[in-house]
Amino acid sequence: VSGMLSLAAGFALHELTLSRAEFEKLSRTDTLSGLLNRRAFTEALEYTEGDASLVIFDVDRFKAINDRFGHGCGDAVITAVSAILISAFDEMSVVARLGGEEFGIIISGKPLEARMERIEGVRARIASGAIAAEGHDIRITVSGGVADLAAGRNKQAVYASADRALYLAKALGRNRFAMAVV
Repeated sequence: VSGMLSLAAGFALHELTLSRAEFEKLSRTDTLSGLLNRRAFTEALEYTEGDASLVIFDVDRFKAINDRFGHGCGDAVITAVSAILISAFDEMSVVARLGGEEFGIIISGKPLEARMERIEGVRARIASGAIAAEGHDIRITVSGGVADLAAGRNKQAVYASADRALYLAKALGRNRFAMAVV
């Protein structure tokens, strides 16, 4: 009997461990995009050291996409942008969906110019194609703000700078990235 109880207890502990790991993964992942969520992104930002850039961007005029084509097409746009981001950035980068049509990226390493070239490449790639969804070819652009995560800078101040640069990019006509001036 004690052997059976030990076996049952061991199985229950194993299942509990798997459930906890699954819960932890779900609590850090955006279900639509499969990217990290805002909580996991904020945590990664706090632990970022060395040369890196913070990018915050969103899909231009996303509400109009949902209004014109429906939320299913809006979801397809989010999924397509997520796939582009996953393919464009390596394991040295952190890519997340912050909510709605807003995304965040922490690009580490490489000189700032190389990081900016990669960001611009992603913007151009998104703008150059169409997303097929529910019988529609949806063309989108993105705008974003970039802030340098220089050593010693407060991470929340860097985030606020990137956010202000995002609004500047939108004010300058969208479909562009603006670099935060510190």
